[in-house]
Amino acid sequence: MEAARQAQLLFSVCLLFLFGHALRIALNIHELFVLEEFLERLDDNCYAVHFWPLVLGSVSHLFLAVSSAANIGIYCVTSRDFRSGSVLGKR
Repeated sequence: MEAARQAQLLFSVCLLFLFGHALRIALNIHELFVLEEFLERLDDNCYAVHFWPLVLGSVSHLFLAVSSAANIGIYCVTSRDFRSGSVLGKR
């Protein structure tokens, strides 16, 4: 039963990692496709950047920070050994 719990823990952490980085990867792919257009505008002294990638970039940073901080919660919820050995489990 403990092995299943540990597998669930690792699976949860991996999913959180993948979801956290999916938005950033999508934004990077978008930048690859619009790079040439951006460079053409730059040659015309137009420094305009679309608004939505800037917003989604900030949302991505926030989600990565929250998902990183959520790992401690996942460990505490799924692992009895972690709870008993951590500061959170000591009273």
